[in-house]
Amino acid sequence: MLLDELVAEYAHAGVGSRLYGEIVSTVRAVVMGRRYPPSYSPTGRWDADALSALAHDWTTDKLLRYGQLEQLLVANTSRRGLRRGLELSFTDFLVGRKKRTALDNLFNRANTRLESEAHFRVFAAGSKATRLWGLTEWKDPRPFQGPETELVAAGLRPAGFTAIRYRDDARKLSPVVLDRELSEFIDALFREVGGLLSLGQMAVVFRWRFDLFDATMVGLDEPTGPEQDGYAPTVAETLPGGRTPEAGVVTNESASAIVRNLTPRQQRALLEYARPGATYTTVAERLDCSKSTVENEVRRALQLIASESEGPDDAEDTFARVLDLLSDG
Repeated sequence: MLLDELVAEYAHAGVGSRLYGEIVSTVRAVVMGRRYPPSYSPTGRWDADALSALAHDWTTDKLLRYGQLEQLLVANTSRRGLRRGLELSFTDFLVGRKKRTALDNLFNRANTRLESEAHFRVFAAGSKATRLWGLTEWKDPRPFQGPETELVAAGLRPAGFTAIRYRDDARKLSPVVLDRELSEFIDALFREVGGLLSLGQMAVVFRWRFDLFDATMVGLDEPTGPEQDGYAPTVAETLPGGRTPEAGVVTNESASAIVRNLTPRQQRALLEYARPGATYTTVAERLDCSKSTVENEVRRALQLIASESEGPDDAEDTFARVLDLLSDG
């Protein structure tokens, strides 16, 4: 099928069977190819009903309402280009529709407190959710390996921490606890547990201690879909490179936001400068501008990436994803 046929169908009948087939194929390719966890599904599972619901909502709420489909059909010269544009649009839609919860907010604030305060120390490296943290004063500590019930009980014991909750219709997320009290609570939790904890384990405690059961937590042993031939892979088995679903989604969300905020010249300068052997001089020749202009544009782009990242490792992943998005564009 040629792009011209899709354009003709849209002009004659709007979203007909061929265009809708492209839309459904895009939804399936993004969800399955990029391995989004079931928490992104409107049904909590990746089944035919969920994919169909997403295809319908994306078409009506974004592709048609904002004229994106027509823009993509006009702007592209090949079916391959159209598919790339559809994939970027759907990825942005899928990530944007997942409501951020108070637990998500508390998770990220706890990570900031752990990284910025001297009396906390990371004892085992890993992704943001799996690094093992403890108190700097500890000598040769061991990871907490007890049952979840014991962990939750330890989190319920410290006194004097009252949750701050906004009304359900508030336009911003509740902080749950203030930064100072959050640091004090984490310190008290470490002392109650007497061992190293990951942010993932702390999130379990936060959920029980501060009554955050409106936030869905995805278990790594949760199946990613219905069984086929008696077997269904778990979330843990589908994670690329050992990263958590949250880490991959946050990186993709950050990279998409960065690309939207880069000017066209910054996008091209960054992409050209990332090519093997490129220099400011060679990029300036390609863009037909001065070397200092290229240097300024690349620096501004890198500063934006740094500001949207939570450390060197995160910045590296975000930078790589930004380049992927620019290369596909």
